Amino acid sequence: SGPASSCDTIKSTWVAPSPPPPSPSPPPSPSPPPHNHCEGSSHRYWRLRLTEQKYAYNIKEIQFFSDIARYDDTQSTIAEPWSETTSLHVKANCINSAQYGGHGCDRAFDNNIDSWWSNWAAGSGNMSWIGMDFETSQKVSHVRFMNGRDLVSNQGHVIVIEFSDDKSTWTEWTGERIVTQPKEQSQTSTSRTNTWQEAISKCSAPNRNPSYTHYPKECVGGHNIVKFTGKTVEQCKEICSAMSNCDAFEFGVAYGGAGGYQAGDCQPQSSANRGSCSGSYYNLDLYVKNEVVNININGKELHQDSDGWILLLAYKHVGGENKALVQGTAPTSPTEGYSHVWLNDLGLTAADVDSVRF
Repeated sequence: SGPASSCDTIKSTWVAPSPPPPSPSPPPSPSPPPHNHCEGSSHRYWRLRLTEQKYAYNIKEIQFFSDIARYDDTQSTIAEPWSETTSLHVKANCINSAQYGGHGCDRAFDNNIDSWWSNWAAGSGNMSWIGMDFETSQKVSHVRFMNGRDLVSNQGHVIVIEFSDDKSTWTEWTGERIVTQPKEQSQTSTSRTNTWQEAISKCSAPNRNPSYTHYPKECVGGHNIVKFTGKTVEQCKEICSAMSNCDAFEFGVAYGGAGGYQAGDCQPQSSANRGSCSGSYYNLDLYVKNEVVNININGKELHQDSDGWILLLAYKHVGGENKALVQGTAPTSPTEGYSHVWLNDLGLTAADVDSVRF
C-alpha cells in the first residue's frame, strides 16, 4: 500500500547556470490587457456550475461577452436590463441541469433583472448548472452574473465557468470563479443598487487549491470583504481560494467571547495582517493563504514555499485507498498532491541539498 499522508521537502543550494548575454532589446510592445487577461477560447456550449449540490437555488440573470470592454474590476456596475440591440445569449437556446416548475433557464437570459431560474427544489440531480447552446463555436471572455433571491442558502457558493463541444465533456476555463453574494430580491428601475458579479478569462489558471496556515484565536482588523454564515472550514477555504482579493479568512469558533461572531461564520479578508485583533474575544480563528512560488530546476516546475523549501513528495493517502505511487511527477500542493520526484529526476545529487525535512 502507499505511504501514510506525508510531505517531503528539501532546501536546495542549487543555482542555475548564468544565462547568455541578452540580445538587443526589441521595440516596446503595446501595453498588455489588464488583469492578466487573454481572450477566451471558442466552444459551442458554455455553462455556470455550482461546485456543490444545492437544492432550491436561484439565478436572476447571466450575460456572456466575447470581449472585456464592459468589465468592471471593482464589481460596482449596477445591474440594468440589456439596452443594446445584439447580445451573445438568446434565451431560447439556454440549457440547464433541471428546473423548478415554470422557473426555466430562459428566465436567466430574459433581460429581466427581477425574474429568476430555479433548479429542482429537492431530490433530483447531482449538480446544478445553467448555460447556453450557441449552436456554433462562440468565444467567451467575460461573464456577468446576478445571484437569485436574498436567502442565506443562495450565498457563499462557488460557481465555475465551463465549456464543451459535445455537451458531455466539460472543461473549466482558465479564468476566474464566482462566489455568490447577497443581492436584494426585487428592485424598481429607479432605485437599483444590485451590482453585477463579473469574471473574465485569464492567460493561465490561478491556483485553485492553495494551502492555508491556521492561527487559532487570531484575526484581522478592518479588512472584511463579505461574511457568510453556516459554513465549514473546507467550504470557507474554497470561497477564499476562488476570490482573487482574499488573502486570508476568519472562521467562527464558539470560544465564548463577546465579539459577536458565531460558529460557522466565514469572513474572507483582503489582508493577512494579524495585528492585535483578539480572536478569543471575537470567537474567530484565522486561516492565511500561503503564497506559492514555483521554481524551475532543469526543466521541471516545483512547488516552493515562502521559506525556500522545495516540495518533492506529497501523498494525500486516504484511509481505505491503495492507489499506485505516482513517480517522476512533481506534486503541486503539500496537502492535495499525490506524486513524488527524487533528486535524480531533477538532475541533482546529495551535494546540491542543504537540508531535508519530513
